[in-house]
Amino acid sequence: MKELKQLKLLLIISHSLIPIAAGHGFGILLLFEIISPIRIFQDGILFDFHADFQDRLMFVGLVSLLSKIILISSLILKNSKLKNLFTITGVLILWLATYILTKNPDKDSLSNLPMMTSSISLILSVIVLFKVMNKEQKLKKKIIA
Repeated sequence: MKELKQLKLLLIISHSLIPIAAGHGFGILLLFEIISPIRIFQDGILFDFHADFQDRLMFVGLVSLLSKIILISSLILKNSKLKNLFTITGVLILWLATYILTKNPDKDSLSNLPMMTSSISLILSVIVLFKVMNKEQKLKKKIIA
């Protein structure tokens, strides 16, 4: 149980630290997670799936923030089934954010750096999902027995 909490926290931190090169600067995904709600309230949600890398950053920040809120909620919840559901949902939304961020590396060279560095969080997310699914299987066997 404690190991799964630590893995979730490590996943949240590793995904937040994905480096982003944008314009003439450099930052981490966490900055876009903080800025995105403010910018979206000001400008509205402007998202084109086929847009350039820099045009997708605010939407990626919002989706990433949503996934982390769900994952943090899974750490707080007491109900085991709800906790597992929130974990799986959070990881899937985190994968969506990573996909939107890193798609089209041949079209945008800016997405190469996040693609290489996001592999750590993707591996951690697979481990978290594996542990949650294993925990769910044990819970089902316990109920049946």
